[in-house]
Amino acid sequence: MIEVEIRGPLTDAKKQELLPLLLVKPGATHRTQRRIFIDYSGSPVGRTKDVRIRTTDGVSEIMIKLGAYGAEDQRQEFGVKVGEHKFDECVGVMHALGYDEGFLCEWSSDIVAVDGIDFVLKSTK
Repeated sequence: MIEVEIRGPLTDAKKQELLPLLLVKPGATHRTQRRIFIDYSGSPVGRTKDVRIRTTDGVSEIMIKLGAYGAEDQRQEFGVKVGEHKFDECVGVMHALGYDEGFLCEWSSDIVAVDGIDFVLKSTK
């Protein structure tokens, strides 16, 4: 799998202009995704371990990623799905393990699939 990520400012108005352009291709599909997560890993500078909990469209999980960010061929990812609407329980587990501080983030994505390629327009809060 090859992943290409481009980051930059995209206003809601520009996003609404871009979505129809992606959906012009026959067979293109569109779905939305909502994710809330807490990253307990501390400063992102030079870290080689990400510890976080997340809920994606209501399904909660605990995630650990080992290896340098961006070194996908050398990075390992472990995840345990906890269940639907169990974010509070995940927070409790992390607290019991000694993780008391984290960075909370929420985003929503519009995902357009065209010929097996996902174009993701992500809005972060």
